Amino acid sequence: MKKAIVILLVGALSATLLLAACGKKEPADVPEGSGAASGSDALAGNEGGSSAGMALLGGWTLTPDLSVSLTEDDKAIFDKAMEGFTGVGYEPAAVLATQLVSGKNYAYLCKATPITSKPIPHWAVVVVYQNLQGEASVSNVTEIDLTNLNVKDNVDAAAAVGAWEITLPGGKPIMMPYEDAQVAFDTASQKYVGVDLKPLSLLGTQVVAGKNYKYLCYGETVTETPVSALYIVDVYQDLEGNAEITNCAVLDLLSYIG
Repeated sequence: MKKAIVILLVGALSATLLLAACGKKEPADVPEGSGAASGSDALAGNEGGSSAGMALLGGWTLTPDLSVSLTEDDKAIFDKAMEGFTGVGYEPAAVLATQLVSGKNYAYLCKATPITSKPIPHWAVVVVYQNLQGEASVSNVTEIDLTNLNVKDNVDAAAAVGAWEITLPGGKPIMMPYEDAQVAFDTASQKYVGVDLKPLSLLGTQVVAGKNYKYLCYGETVTETPVSALYIVDVYQDLEGNAEITNCAVLDLLSYIG
């Protein structure tokens, strides 16, 4: 059974929790001219990208293969909601959050591919509503722009995602679709403190003097009272295989749920 952690905090968070969205670890020096991303400059444009994916603005390449984390029920609800939906093909990768209403809302992370002669895929958050009778429909779709992500500086909210519950990854850890992305994340996260990060999906890659990876992660603060959130994590891997987290911020999920 899927477990969920409710992000409804009572009162102000302790000063410890407000230190950083992701530990505020200063990244190690990056070789000059590497083009590695850092801070809000993580989306700086560079040409390049994997030939297996689709090049996007800023030199980022959308991951062509998904690391899917869906239950059979999640997939069935999504498929039912998408019946008759035309214009764009949506491939769900994970349920990011749920919300109990008179029925239930689901926020799916999806790879979206326009049905055109020359489609350019992108990521999107698709909100599906399932009523008490089991009928499902799409209530909102918001595109995710990798070059201009909506993020927060820290887990500072007394109601970070309203009445939504962040979905806790269950079972074995999700593996990235490419071994190099998994190795880069594992190497970088070993040196990171403050937040326990679990990758949900590789959103894109960027070839520089080395390589940049952008991940969507589930994270819990390493504190007496852990706080859960979704994080956007940038990792730079140099040509020698050394990797570090260069930017980490809380995803502003509510801005994509609509």
